[in-house]
Amino acid sequence: MVNQTSTRQQLLRDQDVIRLGSGTVFRCALKTGMPYYPQPLVPRPQQVQRGVRLSRRTVLIGGAALAGGLLLLAAGGKIFSSPFSPLSQPPPFQHVPLGTRLGTYQGHDAPVLTVAWSPDSTHIASGANSYDPTVKVWNALDRTEVYTYRYYALSNSSVAPVAVKSLAWSPDSTRIVTSDDSAFAVHAWDATDGGQDTKFELPSTLSIQTLWQIAWSPDGKRIAAACGRIDLTTNNLGAGTVLVWDVASAKALTYYTTQSDVNSVAWSPDSQRIAAAIENTVQVLSVSNWQTLFSYQGHTDFVNTVAWSPDGTRIASGSGSFQGNDNTVQVWDTTKGNTLSTYRGHTKTVWTVTWSPDSQRLASGSDDWTVQVWNATDARQLSVYKGHGDRVNQVVWSPDGTRIASASSDKTVQVWGAG
Repeated sequence: MVNQTSTRQQLLRDQDVIRLGSGTVFRCALKTGMPYYPQPLVPRPQQVQRGVRLSRRTVLIGGAALAGGLLLLAAGGKIFSSPFSPLSQPPPFQHVPLGTRLGTYQGHDAPVLTVAWSPDSTHIASGANSYDPTVKVWNALDRTEVYTYRYYALSNSSVAPVAVKSLAWSPDSTRIVTSDDSAFAVHAWDATDGGQDTKFELPSTLSIQTLWQIAWSPDGKRIAAACGRIDLTTNNLGAGTVLVWDVASAKALTYYTTQSDVNSVAWSPDSQRIAAAIENTVQVLSVSNWQTLFSYQGHTDFVNTVAWSPDGTRIASGSGSFQGNDNTVQVWDTTKGNTLSTYRGHTKTVWTVTWSPDSQRLASGSDDWTVQVWNATDARQLSVYKGHGDRVNQVVWSPDGTRIASASSDKTVQVWGAG
């Protein structure tokens, strides 16, 4: 019998089809809520697909322009178009008033589910759902597209199209890791030219259903994923897993299992803890031994997003669903779990929340089509951005603190001033 969490997924997500990976479900003998340290995985031949340059770069005095290059090659592992020169640092962007629209990126032909700034604030990567299963990397200043990563559009042709669910940049801005809703694998690739770099395999002892979100640890050494899985021991379609890979070896290290979907994960700034959104709680876990340090239970509805403050002292979590009326973002202490402030500005489900680099403000996006910016200390509303015409799926603050990017089901990413 499908439980409440599975029903919620079918109601709330852009991609509602339950897939069982490659079609094989592995029996998992884990006890719910207990850590499991798998035996070392048998190394598989690494699937490396390096891109081939398709056109020369033409460099012009006073600006760079990309020549040609939107040729799509569907054979031989060539999965990208329009190569470009290595990311370079432009002049610092100037602060403009909060909420000032700076531009709209319209490169996707489908709802944009995920967006992320490069750590040097020069480029943005965005991914869309199954009608346009691509990742676009584009210049954050002028919105010129530098290349399109087409792996998901060219792969898995024997199954239903996939959606690019989540992406994250490496801390050094050189690589991007992506996940899709087929739960086949997680891919990392070269951020400068789109050449596929590494495939992070899923443990054969886990029956992963969906990879909701991925996050790169601040020290660059590990990648975490928030997963939904199938637990055959309990016939639970809504079981969940927090899965962690070692970046250097591309092997799964450990994982933590729960009775419910894990919707979101966030690393602590010291890379030693993970906050995981599970049902209407947030579990703060020690990665070294998967000990639960404490559980935050301030929400009355599903927690869809979680974000750790850059200064490490607080966590923000956003909630809501069609069945409930929480629709809040709550800020709480990372060591004691006590609620510090509650923001009630949204009228519908909160899907995303992001901290300003100075840990003083938060921006949250919702099914009410708005992005709202507010003071983290007293939940005082500072601005409401109404530029989108559909659900706001993700909002991210630029690392330099000057801009905010918001991705929406209206098929756009909009960039606007952060004040």
